[in-house]
Amino acid sequence: MNVRGIGPVRSTKREPGPTGVDDQYLRVMDIAPTLLELAGAKLPAGTYRGRDVVAMEGRSFAGLLHGDHEPVYTPDEPIGSELHGHRALRRGQYKLVWEQPPGNTWWGYPIPGSWYRWQLYDLDTDPGEANDLSADNPELVAELTALWEDYATAHDVVRDVRPNNFERWPPAPAPAASWSGGG
Repeated sequence: MNVRGIGPVRSTKREPGPTGVDDQYLRVMDIAPTLLELAGAKLPAGTYRGRDVVAMEGRSFAGLLHGDHEPVYTPDEPIGSELHGHRALRRGQYKLVWEQPPGNTWWGYPIPGSWYRWQLYDLDTDPGEANDLSADNPELVAELTALWEDYATAHDVVRDVRPNNFERWPPAPAPAASWSGGG
């Protein structure tokens, strides 16, 4: 199953090229720093109006929009994510994925065998994430899992988020028998 928690963002090149596409890897967190740089604005440091200002984690890709195609992220940088219990870590061509039933919705389907365990994909040869390589690469899975754990610790990710009962909402009661009148 393809988890798109993190993935490539295609952007049009401003300079002539054979494809007109730059396949750099970008994240949603990169949008705000990019917009600030393009606007010539800076995030206040320290405090603003009596509140602490937290530094942004993303990176500006404004240079890319101006024709500089230097990588925003190097292939060796691990980039982690988590949303509703789904987990992912991308480093270079590899993406590590953990899937489970969405914690914020009702799930009324059989649980796939690939859930509740790490899956590994080679995005260069399998961009659709259809061929799980985890069984053939236990050392790489262990290495990337440790990097995801580092990411989770640094970002205070709550682990082991599992719905206890997939039947989160009781079935609707049967309609009451209607009164037909009479006397």
